Amino acid sequence: MAETQALQEGGQALTTLTAGIALCTNMGNGYFGCYGGANGGTPPYTFTWTSNSYVTIAYVSGTSPNTRIEGTCTISTIGKPNQVQLTVTDSLGATASAQRNFQCTTIVP
Repeated sequence: MAETQALQEGGQALTTLTAGIALCTNMGNGYFGCYGGANGGTPPYTFTWTSNSYVTIAYVSGTSPNTRIEGTCTISTIGKPNQVQLTVTDSLGATASAQRNFQCTTIVP
């Protein structure tokens, strides 16, 4: 689920910026990849990925309005899901965020 923030100019909303993480895939051997993006707002966008302590983000790429990351899972236990969050900032400073939980199969030592 994505949080949204309306851009305001003279009290009238111009557009709504949204962020989303469409997919996080388990690539095996403790590796994962996630794909996200932005819609609305005023491009170009800046993407910031963060994670909980069970995930290490090793690679970030993207061309507005899409972005992707790859990384490793260090712990994957029931009740402690792996989680990433994407925060998008548009050229006017509006922000929107989305988060996603996922599981990795094999843990990297």
